[in-house]
Amino acid sequence: GAPVAGIEVRPGTGGWFGGMGMMQGNRDTVETTDSTGAFKIEGVAKGVVELMACSNTDGQRQVLTQKRVLVEADELDGVKIELPTTGRIEGVFITADGDPVSSASVMLQNTSNPRGMQNTQVDEDGSFLFAGVPAGTYQVYATPMNDDADSTDYTSIMAKMVATQAIVKEGETTTLSLRQKSGGSNETSRAGIITVNGTPQPGGKIVFQAAPKTEDRSNQMAMAMRMMGGVKQADIDEKGAFSITGLEPGEYTYRITDPTKPEEPQSGWMAPALTGTFTVEEGDQALTLAIDGKTLSGVVTAGGTPKEGIRMHLTSRTAKGWQEYTQGRNTVTDDEGKYALKCLQPGSYKLRTQTAEFSPSVAFIEVADRNVTHDITLSDGFTLRGQITNPEGNTLPQAAIVVLSPDTEETMGFGIADAAGDYTIQSPLPEGACLLLAFKDGYDIKTQRITLTEDTTWSPKLEPGGEVIISVKDASGNPVTGKYIEVHTKEGARVERCHNEAWAMVGYWSAACNTALNSAGSTTIKGLAPGTYAASLKGEAARTTFSVLALETTEVIIQQ
Repeated sequence: GAPVAGIEVRPGTGGWFGGMGMMQGNRDTVETTDSTGAFKIEGVAKGVVELMACSNTDGQRQVLTQKRVLVEADELDGVKIELPTTGRIEGVFITADGDPVSSASVMLQNTSNPRGMQNTQVDEDGSFLFAGVPAGTYQVYATPMNDDADSTDYTSIMAKMVATQAIVKEGETTTLSLRQKSGGSNETSRAGIITVNGTPQPGGKIVFQAAPKTEDRSNQMAMAMRMMGGVKQADIDEKGAFSITGLEPGEYTYRITDPTKPEEPQSGWMAPALTGTFTVEEGDQALTLAIDGKTLSGVVTAGGTPKEGIRMHLTSRTAKGWQEYTQGRNTVTDDEGKYALKCLQPGSYKLRTQTAEFSPSVAFIEVADRNVTHDITLSDGFTLRGQITNPEGNTLPQAAIVVLSPDTEETMGFGIADAAGDYTIQSPLPEGACLLLAFKDGYDIKTQRITLTEDTTWSPKLEPGGEVIISVKDASGNPVTGKYIEVHTKEGARVERCHNEAWAMVGYWSAACNTALNSAGSTTIKGLAPGTYAASLKGEAARTTFSVLALETTEVIIQQ
């Protein structure tokens, strides 16, 4: 209850990509509390505004808490922000031999709040300190810089990252010792051979990327950092052989670049390449990747004319979230509109096209024991536009619109509201039924089913909404991880399409209110309209009832 001076208060409008709105519009509007803890911010846009309260010690900024408020005048006054209890994290980053790592970046990530990030640099003795850290569970990532690796080689740098978990308690100091894994002769080296349809892969590069753990999937930063930290790569010789160091046992996604297409971009998981999954077992010294399968090919036309340069993305129908990106295959049509995707295993696939000129297409294709031909005809499509406001008519910049197929829930298009609240879907939309979603941090999610037969206008009005943090604990009070949460209305209907911030890196919405518990045994669900709900573990009958209030965060504990 005591006033706190020197706290930076920053207003944000709440963006479509998690906390992006904090860096938009009002990013230069910062007020610092005086000796009485008071602050006053003028010129704030009307509507729901999220305030960030930050400490700033020697340029090291820490987000302490956020608070959503409804602004109805031109100034923000009379708001009370209660700061959380804090502790400290101090530690040292050392090599495998115990020597200090003198040049490294250390990042702190709150497992239950993707915006709760803080960065610092180690001192010459490898030590680092985070002061004023809100109590909670954190992932700590230490990444050495400018050592024996080329500082521009992003993959090599991220492969040297060290990660651990830290629990911060009120008034206490958590001490960490981060040690790099051994390298050189002490690190396991594995030889491998790659064949494609029985023929050695003639050169190129293979990149292995560690698969994220289930509990990471409700925290986009933890998922991204774990995947980037698990990157290993090697060159392939003309006989298909490669040698790779530091590939620990576990599940990986691999990507093999095509040396015959130097004009194609070969960086990033969306580049044209052979992809798949591979498990490294304990004791494996020789790795064999025998890649074979059938070919999917066809011609893409529009108005009877072959279309060159159409980008196409193929993924398994069972792939979800991160898998759609890491296991997907890309290709581009040639000057005759032709495309070909080789080495496909039997199974069900999803083939998508996306262009700025034509409406997107999605086809579901079965590959069995023979090659498959699938031609695609593109159509011009229709335009969807409108304005997003609140019930009082105030516009909502940075609100998001997503258009889905109601049958397959494929994303057909999306748009972001500009400073006037206006949006236009970026891609032409196909004729027929579609499902529209509109959302913005601090508001509920609006949905509308329509049938497109012409250019259409949809102008939803979003109302202030709330969020819930759901934690699951076992009988001993320990967090439960790796399971999924479902939310239902008080009438028993399952709540669909609640935005979860963790899904921002793999989509703009979650297909249903079905989110994974993170490493702290919790998950945050946003965009809930005020009302009564019930939460349960997926597949279990027991439900825990809770209420959601506008602009408030409800905390729920499920006892397993």
